[in-house]
Amino acid sequence: MPEEKKTSAKEVFEASVANGGKVFNLDGLKIDELSSFPFPSQTEEISLFDNEILNPKYVVDYLVPLPNLKALWLNNNPVVDACSNFHSISELMPSLEILN
Repeated sequence: MPEEKKTSAKEVFEASVANGGKVFNLDGLKIDELSSFPFPSQTEEISLFDNEILNPKYVVDYLVPLPNLKALWLNNNPVVDACSNFHSISELMPSLEILN
């Protein structure tokens, strides 16, 4: 039986960019930082469930500048518990409707 090839986070990201770059489903891909993912300004939704993002600076530096971001899911990432003022990040993102 041939071994199944695992899709990398970069491949999933690039496929989302190719599909218009508005919605990114990057769940469970062992992502621990965001500098490798240049989200386009038209990005509206980013799902990062079950990853390894710990540093809130990554969220602030790479996601806050996105002017059209409406939904951001960071459930089951260490940053949610490690950052005592995590939910205040939403105050920096006026178009954000969902932050989990």
